[in-house]
Amino acid sequence: MMGTKVNQDDVDRLNRMMPEWLRKHQDSPSHIHLLYSKEEPTYKEHIVYLIKDLKDNRIPCIEIVEHFSSHNDVGSFFSAYIKKEFLETFEHKDIDNQILE
Repeated sequence: MMGTKVNQDDVDRLNRMMPEWLRKHQDSPSHIHLLYSKEEPTYKEHIVYLIKDLKDNRIPCIEIVEHFSSHNDVGSFFSAYIKKEFLETFEHKDIDNQILE
């Protein structure tokens, strides 16, 4: 739905899908990286409930808490985070670090 106009039916559909997906993946061996700020509006509206749902469904979550007040700023923090994670994950592999610069 990114880049398209979203209506209430789309929002309602996604709101139904998330709990179903979480229940379906209870006790998953995977984990979720969740980068957020407690200062942005979506924290109280959505993120606190998502964290609770993840814990209730025993889905491991790595929480990365940053400080920004607009959800639009998450991208600037995510780029640095994903680069760091990628390098740490694949540091023993033969990877050209210039790709990430």
